[in-house]
Amino acid sequence: MERATYWGKVFKRFKRHKLAMFSLIFLTLIVAAVVFLPMFIHMDPDKVNLAQALLKPSAKHIMGTDDNGRDEFIRLLYGGRISLLVGFSVTFFSGITGIFIGLWAGFKRGFADNLLMRINEMMMVIPELPLLIVAAKIRFISNSVVKLIIIMTIFGWVGIARLIRGEALSLREEEYVEAAKAIGVPNWQIVIRHLMPNTMAVSIVWATLRVGRVIIAEATLSFFGLGVQPPTPSWGNMLLGAQTYIWTAQWLVWWPGLSILFVTLLFNFLGDGLRDAMDPKLFL
Repeated sequence: MERATYWGKVFKRFKRHKLAMFSLIFLTLIVAAVVFLPMFIHMDPDKVNLAQALLKPSAKHIMGTDDNGRDEFIRLLYGGRISLLVGFSVTFFSGITGIFIGLWAGFKRGFADNLLMRINEMMMVIPELPLLIVAAKIRFISNSVVKLIIIMTIFGWVGIARLIRGEALSLREEEYVEAAKAIGVPNWQIVIRHLMPNTMAVSIVWATLRVGRVIIAEATLSFFGLGVQPPTPSWGNMLLGAQTYIWTAQWLVWWPGLSILFVTLLFNFLGDGLRDAMDPKLFL
């Protein structure tokens, strides 16, 4: 009889988590919609038509139009592209940075560990949102999307670095690591080949939870006018443009607001399901 692997057990447990499976399916559909649907809807999201401004949802404009007569549905799709691009990009780059910092600090200990963790602690005590707002005011690049990804990546590696460091401190004492040291395997190979694969579960769960937080942070900065700049749509700056019409054209608030809420909840449910499925204590 074939012995079940760790990842096989994780997959079986994850399939039994109905809310997480529902979240994964819907997130897949949402990503597919924002990526592929605009290819089949031949409509310019930035085309101004003041004669059709603030039209209510109808068969022609299923989500209505904004104050410039632009179709809200197509702008929601393009805005989703930007919001999800920022979410995935920041999570990936800050995750890679934090994982390597955490692994190296936990493995090397000594001066490297002390220096990196003191920097980590200084960044953790500063509230993230005010720090992002101040950083977003610095003009060092013209593309607002790229600028936002860089800024949020710089300040986004802190949490995962501390988590991975804790894992590395435990893994460095394992026999296979000691054996690799004894036969002269270089430190960087030990970190990449032995430590990193064993921190994958923690990294995956952190990433799913982090994407939702990044989307909210992007929406917050864009709502304050410090994130993605018009005419490029994002769910955050769509809310910024809708605040004037909150009582007269409520649909301008509903769609981007519900999109942010729904996608963030789905990522959180997915993260909860993965955390439960990957908990090694539940395999005993």
